[in-house]
This record gives sequence, C-alpha cells and structure tokens, in this order.
Amino acid sequence: MAAVAAALAQVNLQAYAAAFDAEGYDDISFLRGLDAADRADVAKETGMKPGHAGRFVKFGFEPP
Repeated sequence: MAAVAAALAQVNLQAYAAAFDAEGYDDISFLRGLDAADRADVAKETGMKPGHAGRFVKFGFEPP
C-alpha cells in the first residue's frame, strides 16, 4: 500500500490513499496497468471529486 500512497502523493491525490486501501486497491502494478475506463471505475469506487477523477482518468499516476 505504501507504493500506492506514494504514487497518489506524486499527483497530489494523497487524500484518497485510505479510500484506495479500503476498496482493496493496494497493488501499484495492477493500478498502473489500468486503462482509462478502468481508472474511471476506480475513481468512482474511491469517491474522487469530479476534477480529481478527471485528472486521474486522463493521466493515471503521471503528472499532467
């Protein structure tokens, strides 16, 4: 989970680290392999705000 939290922090989405953990998204390799549609599902399941979700869906863990 530390890798997921660090990746979220790199893109200023660290506020969602606990939600990712609670939803079972603790494998950074799995998360990095998701396409945009799958990232949209993750964003919804973790309760991301619309602007944050849009950025996560478009860029994943890469800075915009």
